[in-house]
Amino acid sequence: MMSADLVGMYVAVALTLMLWSYLYKETILYRFAEYTFIGMASGHLFVITMLQIRNSVLVPLVSKGEYLLAIPLILGVLLYTRYSPKTEWISRWPVAIMVGVGTGLVMRAMVHAQFVAQIISSITINDPINDTVIAVLTACALAFFLFTREQKGIFGGFTRLGRIAIMVGLGASFGVAATTRLTLCISRIQFLIESIQKMLGA
Repeated sequence: MMSADLVGMYVAVALTLMLWSYLYKETILYRFAEYTFIGMASGHLFVITMLQIRNSVLVPLVSKGEYLLAIPLILGVLLYTRYSPKTEWISRWPVAIMVGVGTGLVMRAMVHAQFVAQIISSITINDPINDTVIAVLTACALAFFLFTREQKGIFGGFTRLGRIAIMVGLGASFGVAATTRLTLCISRIQFLIESIQKMLGA
Protein backbone atom coordinates (compact mmCIF):
# COMPACT_ATOMS: atom_id res chain seq x y z
CA MET A 1 0.00 0.00 0.00
CA MET A 2 1.33 3.44 -0.98
CA SER A 3 1.86 6.06 1.68
CA ALA A 4 0.13 9.45 1.63
CA ASP A 5 3.42 11.18 0.76
CA LEU A 6 3.94 8.94 -2.25
CA VAL A 7 0.37 9.53 -3.46
CA GLY A 8 0.86 13.28 -3.03
CA MET A 9 4.06 13.10 -5.03
CA TYR A 10 2.31 11.26 -7.88
CA VAL A 11 -0.49 13.84 -7.90
CA ALA A 12 1.97 16.76 -7.85
CA VAL A 13 3.95 15.33 -10.76
CA ALA A 14 0.79 14.66 -12.77
CA LEU A 15 -0.59 18.17 -12.18
CA THR A 16 2.75 19.76 -13.04
CA LEU A 17 2.93 17.90 -16.34
CA MET A 18 -0.71 18.77 -17.06
CA LEU A 19 0.00 22.46 -16.52
CA TRP A 20 3.11 22.32 -18.68
CA SER A 21 1.06 20.85 -21.51
CA TYR A 22 0.04 24.47 -22.12
CA LEU A 23 3.47 24.92 -23.75
CA TYR A 24 2.09 22.78 -26.60
CA LYS A 25 -1.44 24.20 -26.60
CA GLU A 26 -4.39 24.69 -24.25
CA THR A 27 -5.35 21.07 -23.76
CA ILE A 28 -8.09 19.52 -21.64
CA LEU A 29 -5.39 18.32 -19.24
CA TYR A 30 -4.26 21.90 -18.68
CA ARG A 31 -7.84 23.02 -18.02
CA PHE A 32 -8.37 20.15 -15.59
CA ALA A 33 -5.25 21.11 -13.62
CA GLU A 34 -6.17 24.79 -13.74
CA TYR A 35 -9.72 24.22 -12.50
CA THR A 36 -8.44 21.84 -9.82
CA PHE A 37 -6.04 24.49 -8.54
CA ILE A 38 -8.73 27.19 -8.56
CA GLY A 39 -11.20 24.93 -6.76
CA MET A 40 -8.72 23.87 -4.10
CA ALA A 41 -7.53 27.46 -3.59
CA SER A 42 -11.12 28.67 -3.25
CA GLY A 43 -11.94 25.93 -0.75
CA HIS A 44 -8.79 26.63 1.25
CA LEU A 45 -9.54 30.37 1.29
CA PHE A 46 -13.13 29.70 2.42
CA VAL A 47 -11.98 27.53 5.34
CA ILE A 48 -9.29 30.03 6.38
CA THR A 49 -11.85 32.85 6.22
CA MET A 50 -14.36 30.95 8.36
CA LEU A 51 -11.68 30.18 10.94
CA GLN A 52 -10.61 33.83 10.96
CA ILE A 53 -14.20 34.97 11.50
CA ARG A 54 -14.67 32.45 14.31
CA ASN A 55 -11.43 33.30 16.10
CA SER A 56 -11.45 37.06 15.55
CA VAL A 57 -15.17 37.86 15.83
CA LEU A 58 -17.42 35.10 17.16
CA VAL A 59 -15.24 33.86 20.03
CA PRO A 60 -14.46 37.35 21.45
CA LEU A 61 -18.09 38.39 20.91
CA VAL A 62 -19.61 35.44 22.74
CA SER A 63 -17.01 34.54 25.38
CA LYS A 64 -15.43 37.94 26.13
CA GLY A 65 -18.44 40.20 25.61
CA GLU A 66 -16.79 42.45 23.01
CA TYR A 67 -20.09 43.57 21.52
CA LEU A 68 -18.57 46.17 19.20
CA LEU A 69 -17.46 43.27 17.00
CA ALA A 70 -21.13 42.75 16.13
CA ILE A 71 -20.90 45.83 13.86
CA PRO A 72 -18.48 44.33 11.28
CA LEU A 73 -20.31 41.02 11.57
CA ILE A 74 -23.63 42.67 10.68
CA LEU A 75 -22.01 44.64 7.85
CA GLY A 76 -20.52 41.43 6.49
CA VAL A 77 -23.91 39.71 6.55
CA LEU A 78 -25.49 42.71 4.80
CA LEU A 79 -23.15 42.14 1.85
CA TYR A 80 -25.23 39.09 0.92
CA THR A 81 -28.32 41.25 0.37
CA ARG A 82 -26.78 41.95 -3.03
CA TYR A 83 -28.13 38.64 -4.34
CA SER A 84 -31.74 39.85 -4.12
CA PRO A 85 -32.93 42.64 -6.45
CA LYS A 86 -35.25 44.00 -3.74
CA THR A 87 -32.53 44.31 -1.08
CA GLU A 88 -29.56 45.03 -3.32
CA TRP A 89 -29.43 48.69 -2.20
CA ILE A 90 -28.60 47.60 1.37
CA SER A 91 -25.31 46.06 0.25
CA ARG A 92 -24.06 49.46 -0.89
CA TRP A 93 -23.56 50.61 2.70
CA PRO A 94 -21.04 47.93 3.76
CA VAL A 95 -19.32 48.18 0.37
CA ALA A 96 -18.98 51.96 0.76
CA ILE A 97 -17.52 51.53 4.26
CA MET A 98 -15.05 48.87 3.06
CA VAL A 99 -13.93 50.99 0.10
CA GLY A 100 -13.55 54.11 2.24
CA VAL A 101 -11.61 52.43 5.04
CA GLY A 102 -9.52 50.37 2.62
CA THR A 103 -8.65 53.41 0.51
CA GLY A 104 -7.61 55.38 3.58
CA LEU A 105 -5.39 52.60 4.90
CA VAL A 106 -3.82 51.87 1.52
CA MET A 107 -3.18 55.53 0.72
CA ARG A 108 -1.49 56.09 4.07
CA ALA A 109 0.67 52.98 3.61
CA MET A 110 1.53 53.86 0.01
CA VAL A 111 2.47 57.44 0.84
CA HIS A 112 4.69 56.29 3.69
CA ALA A 113 6.30 53.37 1.82
CA GLN A 114 6.68 54.91 -1.63
CA PHE A 115 7.38 58.53 -0.76
CA VAL A 116 8.31 59.28 2.85
CA ALA A 117 10.44 56.17 3.45
CA GLN A 118 12.26 56.54 0.13
CA ILE A 119 12.93 60.24 0.69
CA ILE A 120 14.29 59.51 4.17
CA SER A 121 16.51 56.70 2.85
CA SER A 122 17.77 58.95 0.04
CA ILE A 123 18.82 61.78 2.36
CA THR A 124 20.18 59.55 5.14
CA ILE A 125 23.95 59.20 4.90
CA ASN A 126 25.38 55.82 5.83
CA ASP A 127 27.90 55.30 3.05
CA PRO A 128 28.94 58.73 1.68
CA ILE A 129 29.87 57.57 -1.82
CA ASN A 130 26.87 55.29 -2.49
CA ASP A 131 24.40 57.64 -0.82
CA THR A 132 25.69 60.59 -2.83
CA VAL A 133 25.34 58.64 -6.08
CA ILE A 134 21.80 57.56 -5.15
CA ALA A 135 20.81 61.13 -4.20
CA VAL A 136 22.23 62.59 -7.45
CA LEU A 137 20.60 59.94 -9.66
CA THR A 138 17.29 60.35 -7.82
CA ALA A 139 17.37 64.11 -8.38
CA CYS A 140 18.26 63.61 -12.06
CA ALA A 141 15.45 61.07 -12.52
CA LEU A 142 12.96 63.49 -10.98
CA ALA A 143 14.30 66.30 -13.18
CA PHE A 144 13.56 64.16 -16.25
CA PHE A 145 9.83 64.53 -15.49
CA LEU A 146 9.91 68.33 -15.26
CA PHE A 147 8.19 69.26 -18.51
CA THR A 148 7.87 72.98 -17.72
CA ARG A 149 11.45 73.61 -18.81
CA GLU A 150 13.15 72.69 -22.04
CA GLN A 151 15.74 69.96 -21.60
CA LYS A 152 18.79 71.76 -22.94
CA GLY A 153 22.18 72.77 -21.64
CA ILE A 154 23.19 71.73 -18.13
CA PHE A 155 19.60 70.86 -17.27
CA GLY A 156 19.46 68.65 -20.36
CA GLY A 157 22.57 66.81 -19.15
CA PHE A 158 20.91 66.17 -15.81
CA THR A 159 17.76 64.87 -17.50
CA ARG A 160 19.75 62.56 -19.80
CA LEU A 161 21.53 61.16 -16.76
CA GLY A 162 18.15 60.73 -15.11
CA ARG A 163 16.84 58.88 -18.16
CA ILE A 164 19.81 56.51 -18.03
CA ALA A 165 19.21 55.95 -14.30
CA ILE A 166 15.55 55.15 -14.98
CA MET A 167 16.45 52.67 -17.72
CA VAL A 168 19.03 50.99 -15.47
CA GLY A 169 16.48 50.73 -12.66
CA LEU A 170 13.79 49.27 -14.93
CA GLY A 171 16.31 46.84 -16.42
CA ALA A 172 17.35 45.69 -12.96
CA SER A 173 13.71 45.22 -11.95
CA PHE A 174 13.03 43.18 -15.09
CA GLY A 175 16.14 41.11 -14.43
CA VAL A 176 15.03 40.37 -10.88
CA ALA A 177 11.56 39.37 -12.09
CA ALA A 178 13.00 37.12 -14.82
CA THR A 179 15.47 35.40 -12.50
CA THR A 180 12.73 34.87 -9.90
CA ARG A 181 10.53 33.06 -12.42
CA LEU A 182 13.52 31.15 -13.73
CA THR A 183 14.35 30.06 -10.18
CA LEU A 184 10.78 28.81 -9.70
CA CYS A 185 10.97 26.90 -13.00
CA ILE A 186 14.31 25.32 -12.07
CA SER A 187 13.02 24.27 -8.64
CA ARG A 188 9.99 22.65 -10.28
CA ILE A 189 12.22 20.80 -12.77
CA GLN A 190 14.35 19.56 -9.87
CA PHE A 191 11.20 18.36 -8.14
CA LEU A 192 10.13 16.45 -11.25
CA ILE A 193 13.55 14.83 -11.66
CA GLU A 194 13.74 13.79 -8.00
CA SER A 195 10.15 12.52 -8.03
CA ILE A 196 10.67 10.43 -11.18
CA GLN A 197 13.84 8.98 -9.70
CA LYS A 198 11.91 7.97 -6.58
CA MET A 199 9.16 6.44 -8.72
CA LEU A 200 11.61 4.41 -10.75
CA GLY A 201 13.46 3.35 -7.62
CA ALA A 202 10.27 2.35 -5.80
